[in-house]
Amino acid sequence: MKLPRIATLAACALLALAPAASVTNAQTTAPDCPNGGTIRFGVEPYEDTALLAPAYQPLSDALGKALNCNVELNITTNYTAEIEAMRSGKLDIAEFGPLAYVFAQKLAGAELAAGAGAERLSLHLHSSAPLLQT
Repeated sequence: MKLPRIATLAACALLALAPAASVTNAQTTAPDCPNGGTIRFGVEPYEDTALLAPAYQPLSDALGKALNCNVELNITTNYTAEIEAMRSGKLDIAEFGPLAYVFAQKLAGAELAAGAGAERLSLHLHSSAPLLQT
């Protein structure tokens, strides 16, 4: 499946800027931004939220700037909650570890868009997310 421009840019931004995220406040958003101009980005809770939020802030900001969309960071309470949020359409993109990705792919239709080995960075898009629509 060919990914549209916005998904390709998201993957490039993630690979270029590993760990960082939250909400970026773009004054105007691109017309192809989903959810009224906001991309909902989920992060699994592999560390304390107080440590994850500031670590993912720069990535979220860079992603929002590259895509000209607001990026809303959601650090979930557990792996199941992140998978369920993607399944129910409450997340557009998410970071999963290997096992959680297997479940997200099977239960929520997640599709791998980017990944990194030793740094553990990966990006997964919900199969029906507007980011994947051409």
